[in-house]
Amino acid sequence: MTETDGHYRRPSWVRVRLVNPLLRVLVLRAGLGRRGRGGQDVMRVLRVRGRRSGRSYDVPVRIAAWDGQRYSLSMLGESEWARNLRAAGAAQLLVGTRVEPVLAREIWAEEKAAFLTWYCQHPVCRLRARYGLKADTANLTAAEVDRLARQYPVFRLEPVGRSRPRRAGGRIATGIRATATTGRPARLRRPHALCQPDRQRC
Repeated sequence: MTETDGHYRRPSWVRVRLVNPLLRVLVLRAGLGRRGRGGQDVMRVLRVRGRRSGRSYDVPVRIAAWDGQRYSLSMLGESEWARNLRAAGAAQLLVGTRVEPVLAREIWAEEKAAFLTWYCQHPVCRLRARYGLKADTANLTAAEVDRLARQYPVFRLEPVGRSRPRRAGGRIATGIRATATTGRPARLRRPHALCQPDRQRC
């Protein structure tokens, strides 16, 4: 298990145009999924830089806590956000008025197999693994885990410094810097809309 096989499942129009934008608004404005269920299934908006465009894209993701670490699994396989995160190696996690910079490490081999085995058997994640990943959670074999590892990227998310509040209106505190000449704050470009996971170049 050294790399994914390029598996990609295109999301529905409803997911792209309705569900994802709604989840993004609920996570950012209402703090939806802040604590998840029993510390699992936590929701965040992942802000990641596009590997080609250099623009920032927002996409709602779910985060699992395993063995003292946080992980995010791309349920669609080689999605645009997964490929962007792999290239960038860093991102921001947003919820409510908080933003947390993180490092993203894609996991492989034994760590990935162990995580996927745990994920498929955890009570909170089992149904998502069964219907989202099409995993045979009742009869999980080494061959099934190997298939999942080849099809679905998994990233370990490691914190970088302390999370900071966002300014009113959705602007990020880390997105403001002082210019060398005036000393006044210069705002970075606003992030692009949701990166649509439909194989567009992000």
